[in-house]
Amino acid sequence: EVNLKENKELGLAPVLSFAYEKLGELSAVRESLTKLESASDAFGEVRLSWEDFYRLNPKKQTVWDRITSITESDLSRPEQFAERRPKQMTDCHILPTTTIGSFPQTDEIRRLRRRFVNGTISKSDYETEIDKQIAYNIGVQEALGIDIL
Repeated sequence: EVNLKENKELGLAPVLSFAYEKLGELSAVRESLTKLESASDAFGEVRLSWEDFYRLNPKKQTVWDRITSITESDLSRPEQFAERRPKQMTDCHILPTTTIGSFPQTDEIRRLRRRFVNGTISKSDYETEIDKQIAYNIGVQEALGIDIL
């Protein structure tokens, strides 16, 4: 559960669903399916929350104009996949594999950051050491045969 009370002026909290809220919504769906006459009551609060959200966050005309100007040709590509694929990632394996996100921060990286924040190493030294850590992690990926995209 995320506390969005501090962003109350945006009207986000009532319309975003997190674990506890999602369970409540699922209960409302179950109730509305078993007692169809109460469906409007079950979702009335949700509907009002979305109305508040849209009132507090009106659509931006420039974004709306871009969305409504999308045409069928914007949704297609000039070349078929079979033509595009040989041109893409030519030096990767047939099924490219890479990491998503960051490698976990090691104790050494945490020590470096602490030393930098405490002022015991300069920004230049910190960046040099971080670059070494990045190079090491890229080396690990290469040694494992993971594509570097």
